[in-house]
Amino acid sequence: SVLELGAGCGLVGIVVASLLTRLRDNQEPTPEDPSSKVIITDINDTVLENISQNIKLNEMESVASVAKLDFYRQFGNNYIPGGWIESEMKGMIEQPRKPVDVILAADIICQREDAIAAAKTIH
Repeated sequence: SVLELGAGCGLVGIVVASLLTRLRDNQEPTPEDPSSKVIITDINDTVLENISQNIKLNEMESVASVAKLDFYRQFGNNYIPGGWIESEMKGMIEQPRKPVDVILAADIICQREDAIAAAKTIH
């Protein structure tokens, strides 16, 4: 599975979802592998709504999903070994999530403290 941090419009995650779809389409038919999912994250609710729309516009709902992730709420591997915490969104309570195979991020550090928080998220 793939996790995109601070996705903004979700371009990177949607491109990865598209590549995974094409790769899966070119392979022998097998049961759908739940590990080939892309979780596209951000902290801003409006941004997350836009990402959801972009996923739908690109017909990637079967491969990509949206989750709220706050760098400053992550605690390295102390909470779940290698996992991360999904922040509260639309009435859903904060919950631990399983580790992922790949983490993608582009232009997510705006201030010095962000680097530390991002490192805890990735750890």
